[in-house]
Amino acid sequence: MRADSNIVRSLVWLILILPAFSLAQSGLTEYGMSGIPQASVQNPAFRPHASLIIGLPAMSSVSAGVYNTAFSFDDIFVPKPGDDSLHLDLTRPISSKTDINYFSENVAIDLLMLGFKINNTFLTMGVRNRLTSRVYYTNDLMKFVWQGNADYVDQQLNLTGSGVYQEHLNDYYLGLSFPVTYGIDMGVRVNFLQGLSNLETQTPQLALLTRTNQQLGYELIAQTDFQVHTSGLTGLLTDSSSFSPVDYFLAFNNIGFSLDVGIDARLGDQFAVQASVIDFGKIYWYGSPRTYSSSADEVSFTGVEYDFTTDNENTPSEVYLDSLSSLLHVNENRNIYATTLRTKLFVNGQYFTLNRKNSFNLLFAGRFLEESFEYALSFGYTFAPSEKFAIKLNYSYLKYAPLNVGLGFYFNFKPFQIYFTTDNLAAAIKPTGQKYMGFHFGINILIPSSYHNDIPTQKQIGNTIVEP
Repeated sequence: MRADSNIVRSLVWLILILPAFSLAQSGLTEYGMSGIPQASVQNPAFRPHASLIIGLPAMSSVSAGVYNTAFSFDDIFVPKPGDDSLHLDLTRPISSKTDINYFSENVAIDLLMLGFKINNTFLTMGVRNRLTSRVYYTNDLMKFVWQGNADYVDQQLNLTGSGVYQEHLNDYYLGLSFPVTYGIDMGVRVNFLQGLSNLETQTPQLALLTRTNQQLGYELIAQTDFQVHTSGLTGLLTDSSSFSPVDYFLAFNNIGFSLDVGIDARLGDQFAVQASVIDFGKIYWYGSPRTYSSSADEVSFTGVEYDFTTDNENTPSEVYLDSLSSLLHVNENRNIYATTLRTKLFVNGQYFTLNRKNSFNLLFAGRFLEESFEYALSFGYTFAPSEKFAIKLNYSYLKYAPLNVGLGFYFNFKPFQIYFTTDNLAAAIKPTGQKYMGFHFGINILIPSSYHNDIPTQKQIGNTIVEP
């Protein structure tokens, strides 16, 4: 029973704190800004305006984002009347008409990055550290957390769909961008994935019912059909003192592969269409896999007895968890399992003025989640007066955060480049009032190429001049 309670306690702890270690993924503003080499992350067909690129280790690309579909910080922490202090108030979130919400966080850092041109082909390679976490919660779960079960006697609270998804990996990538025909570039990137850790819950059926009991007063009936997959977290789940960060980052037990493909088609001198599919692949978790599942479809809980005067060995919370775990009867197996990456889709259209200094783009971006498809729309204007500088203003629409004005720019001062993009500029002014925020910045070393135009003329295929 003690082992089961340790597992339950550790799983709850991980679900609560893992998202705090990562800062949804940005990139809507920078899509199409081909003057930034890292724009190829969203579309491997983009070819940088340089013959050689060296990314400063751990500084060439740092991106992070957060997206909460239900509330912002200001929605749940409100001032007390007549006082400047803040207090937690979940009244607004639980009034949401959405049955299931989620809190998504992503961070990606390029540890190493190198790119160079070979004839008309541009090759990129590097190592990217990626952390993704997503916590799903039903509206009924928020009601239970905030209001308890006293107001819901003889009513069933539906928790099905609540859960967590966390994935930490190193991405070793090799990409190629090349011309395939007149006015069309293709890009392909293969990724070897080193899975560091994973935590994923599945709750086919999870519900709570508080009903009256003539003898005991009240009885809590829980439907407990759940399953939790973990890998790379065994030390944290059993004995955190045995966890070794060195062993964690050097473990190559969990492996996977993914593919990124893209196209960049130029329609005359002023129009272009790009499309890409990113993160199509899987990771197989061989390193210390654990799957925890409930052995009972339904349990009944009537409370615990605790004597503060005699029980000195256990705290009330430990007694409570021990009682719950004895009812849940958590099963454990060590079978290998696989997870699918959350594939992303981008479709973009661009219009350029004749002097190439102004451009407009309209972007559709989507991501396949566990049982849904999340999409965003983005419209941007870019002003590039010279090869040394460009700035972009952008508007992005997300379903639960419809108002996002973004900004992006880069400066080239040979041989260095500094760039920065954000999808929601208001987050820099008032971050606590935003449901969505994301940023991306970095420093590169660029060795210029003789070719600098954003889109070649009709007499060019890639970097090759074609006689008319």
